[in-house]
Parts: sequence; C-alpha cells; structure tokens
Amino acid sequence: MVKIKADTYCEDIRNILNHVNEDNFELATQAIATISKYAHELTEDEQASHTEVKKSEKKPAESAETTKAVTEKAVPEKTVTEAAASEAADDLFKIISTKARHTEKKASAPVNKYKVERKLIGAKIGPQYYSESMVRKLGLHGGDMVTLTPDPSMHRYYHGKLPQVSIVDVNPVSDQNIVREKAIVDKDDDDHFVAKYQYNHEPILVDGEPSTIKLNDDDAHKNHIEVGDIIELAYYTPNEHNEARVTWKYDVLDDQPAPVEVKKPHAAYSDKTERKIKAFQPNMEYDLTNKKVLMCGYGNHRSIAQEVVDAHHAKELLMYDEKVSGKGMAGNLLTAIKHADIVIVMLNSISHHTANQAISIARDQNKLVSATNTNSPLAIEEAIDRALKREPIYMPTSHVIE
Repeated sequence: MVKIKADTYCEDIRNILNHVNEDNFELATQAIATISKYAHELTEDEQASHTEVKKSEKKPAESAETTKAVTEKAVPEKTVTEAAASEAADDLFKIISTKARHTEKKASAPVNKYKVERKLIGAKIGPQYYSESMVRKLGLHGGDMVTLTPDPSMHRYYHGKLPQVSIVDVNPVSDQNIVREKAIVDKDDDDHFVAKYQYNHEPILVDGEPSTIKLNDDDAHKNHIEVGDIIELAYYTPNEHNEARVTWKYDVLDDQPAPVEVKKPHAAYSDKTERKIKAFQPNMEYDLTNKKVLMCGYGNHRSIAQEVVDAHHAKELLMYDEKVSGKGMAGNLLTAIKHADIVIVMLNSISHHTANQAISIARDQNKLVSATNTNSPLAIEEAIDRALKREPIYMPTSHVIE
C-alpha cells in the first residue's frame, strides 16, 4: 500500500483551495472533505499493515532482547509520523471550515441604477412609467441615470406607489430622435388644430423649411387646447406626415394664486378708465438663446419671470420654490440647478438657508449665478445680466412690484 505523505497532501489541498471561488466552493469543499475522510482511514490501515509486516519479518536467529529493542525503537517513530499527519490534517480541516463560514455563496444583488428612456409623453425608468407632469416636476431628461427607492427589481411583482427617483448622473445631450417645439396653436382650412409658429412667432422649421405641424386630435381634446394657446409639441424624426403629439399646455394661471373677487361700484366698470397691461419690453441687450434660466423662489409669479426670459429668447424657464409646488415646479433644488445654465436667487421669497445652498451649488457646478432682493421685471433682467457678465452676485435694487 502506498504511503501518504501528510505535508505533501496538505500542500496540494491548499493549492486547490487557491482556485476555489463562490461558484465552485461548495462542491470543492465537499470533495476535499470526502477525500480527507478516506485519507484518515487509509493512514490507519497503513499503520496496522505496517506493524504486521514488521512482526513477520523478524529473523529467527535474533535474540528476544534484540527483537524487543527493534520494536521499541520502531514504535515511537511511527507514532511521531502519525501525530504529524494527524496534526497537519486537523489544520487543513480548520482552514476548510473557516473558509466555509466566511465565503458562503450569496446571490449577487442587482445594481439599482436605471437610464431614463424619454418618450414623446412621459418617460420609462426600468419597469416603471412616469407621466409627463412627473417628469417635469422631477427635472428628468432622456439619458439621465437614476436610482429608484424602493427598487422594483427586488420584487417579483411590484404593485406599490411609484418609486422615488434620485438622479445620480445628468445627461447633457438631449434625445437625438425626438424634436420638441414650444409653439402657438392654430387651425388649418379643415378646422384641424395645427402649429405653424414657435412661441416667439418665428416659423416652425422642418429640414430648414417653414412647415405646418398637425396636432394629435386626442391630445388636443384631452388638453382642451384652443387657438392661441402656447403648447409643447413633440415628434420622432423623421416625421414624414408632419404630425405631432401635444405633450404640454402652458397656462400661466396655474402658477398664480386665485384672484380675490372685489366688488366695486358700478361706475368703476368703465372702458375709458381701464388700463391695458403692456407686454414686457427688454431694457438690456443680451441673448439667452439655447439657455435655461432657473428662478429660485418667486414661484407664485412665474408669468412675470416668463415674460423677461421670453423677451431675451431663453430656451426654457425653470422654477424652484420651497413654498410652492405643482405644475411646472421643480421638486429638487440640486436637480434643478444641474439642468440650468443661469441661476437667479430671489432673496425675498426663499429662506436664508435655501438661498445660500442654491448659490453654493451653482458655484460648485460652475453655473452663472446672481441674486436679487426685489421682484420687478427690471430687477430680474438686471440680475440675469450680472450673471452673464459674472459680476458680483448681489447688488441692491429698488424695482418692486406691489
């Protein structure tokens, strides 16, 4: 029978353990344990066999004293070898047992990170769909990477509330195959709702040529649009039939508090004495084309800020106000600043803490930023001008709307 060398055997097992990973660990440890079990039994059989062979090989001519001496000499030697093998095997079993306790195979947890897949209306994030109003409130854009809480992938069938969305990476590139236009509603000769002009009265261009876009009838009915309304339309490219979905209807009344009805004497209702509100006329020469302006505060007077940025051809007005929520309002300050090019902080309508936080975040993200303590169109226009010129963030003004 072949003699087992304990040191070599243990060293070989250790080498095998070096190649064990989470996928094969359970099978490997079971195999090693089984082999080690038989190795112990083989060592015990070998010891018994070796003792019998030694006894049968004694020479007849040897004296009893010589035989006794040889036997006493051999027994301790075998005992030492057996003890060494047993000790090495015990150490090896400790290694296996320790590894088994600390490297139990566990299913790898799915990574909770999803890409925002923008649709013409709304967006899909993982298995969840978010409406257009939710997308705008959260400040989401196609290609943004977000996390969901709770993560739907951790549940086989998730039927709870919409998971909370947290943006972890902003995609600066807009959706390449989706065109969005802010346009004025009109009607064609067949009494269908169409759009011919952008909100700034410039013609809508398709492939560089003025074009008429037919609006989806169902969307027009659902959004109760009328001629003259300002809407956002969207379509995939190429658009062979010049048709578009109505993704949003802009209504400044939604962002203002309900007017208080005041009863006046009958004589006060005279057309001669009524004054018409004039549209805002720019007092400074700067162009905000392709720039997004964020107003931090002043949420109840969005229409006034909208007039200012529209007069300078801004791409979009973003709004954040900790005291105001609803349609068109960003729900997260950090997200709103990430998507803005210019940040205007309205000091008289937000808390000191929020104002400092907004300015700090804007500086960290290298945004153009300024602040004003008044809320007149001229004060807002001047604040934007200071931001563009990177002048001091705050300068006192006195243009106030009562």
